Amino acid sequence: MRRPRGITLAEVIVLVVIGAVLLSVAVVAIQQARVKSRRQLCAERLKAIGQGLASYRQAHGDLFPFGTVVNEELPPERRLSWYVGAWPFVGDGQEQLLVDPLKPWDDPVNLTPKTKHLGGPDGREFVASEVETVPGWICPASNVRTTPEGLGIASYLGIAGIGREAAELPLGDRMAGIWGYDRQTPTHRITDGLEPTLLLAETARDVGPWTAGGPGTVRGVELNRPPMLGKGGQLGGLHPDGANVLFADGNIAFLSAAIDPHVLAAMTTIAGAPEDEPEPPAGDQPP
Repeated sequence: MRRPRGITLAEVIVLVVIGAVLLSVAVVAIQQARVKSRRQLCAERLKAIGQGLASYRQAHGDLFPFGTVVNEELPPERRLSWYVGAWPFVGDGQEQLLVDPLKPWDDPVNLTPKTKHLGGPDGREFVASEVETVPGWICPASNVRTTPEGLGIASYLGIAGIGREAAELPLGDRMAGIWGYDRQTPTHRITDGLEPTLLLAETARDVGPWTAGGPGTVRGVELNRPPMLGKGGQLGGLHPDGANVLFADGNIAFLSAAIDPHVLAAMTTIAGAPEDEPEPPAGDQPP
């Protein structure tokens, strides 16, 4: 009778190599599924904000919100953000946000605002806890949820047009987008149509508190400051190879990081875009 042959060293090595290959394939598949899931959840969050902004338009004569809570006594970066101004539509509809629009966003009464519940089981109103972060306003792929000071951020940026000063432009300017610190855009002024015009885009760059007006929540894109989109770019940087964006008609798209900068720029304005953004004055160059 022949004695059973044991497993040779060569066979053990082959089995180990096969196991390692299968494990690496499984790890890659899990990572890809996680990336896809986060990207999809991000799109759903953008979609929800878009639905809230559509409700805002219906309630305000087909106007998009101001880019800040307008206060002529304060510069835009000291004002409350559009997230605060549009809270009844993009926040929790069952809670009123308790802020003072006459005071800066970083005033103690506004820094970590509270909410008042509008309809408890017994019909009484009551003050809820402080609003620290709003999960629906943070991309699930973001590793950052707060500023270094512990204030909740928003990953989704209102697109103001072309240039660093885009949010300060008047409505009729060829560089202007939908969002402006002191302007509301009616849909009939979007001559490009709602479908190709950007309303919001995700960003990992220069994010700020969701309560704060200014470039942390509304800004233009700069053609002379690449990259415009993708890792390290003005937009995106949270998902591989591109960014989720919301168009003015409420539709979501994933824009490739390889998009032509001028095509992207044209999407940011309400009336197309010129071939080139004017160069900033000498001495005012971006770092």
